[in-house]
Amino acid sequence: MNEELHCPRCKNNKIIDYGETFDCLICKLEFEKKDLELYDDESAILSIEEKLDIVKVLKTNSEKK
Repeated sequence: MNEELHCPRCKNNKIIDYGETFDCLICKLEFEKKDLELYDDESAILSIEEKLDIVKVLKTNSEKK
């Protein structure tokens, strides 16, 4: 576990570092490290799972047209 990183969602530092991404062992969400550098407001950071859900909705809506 990398003690320097923390989950932007629950603020816990119990994470697994995968290099460019990391998993929170408490929330069970995966985040991209680059997002921590891009956003000052951690509440604006989406997990990879949340990003994929948004893409699915957009894709479904565009296919309906």
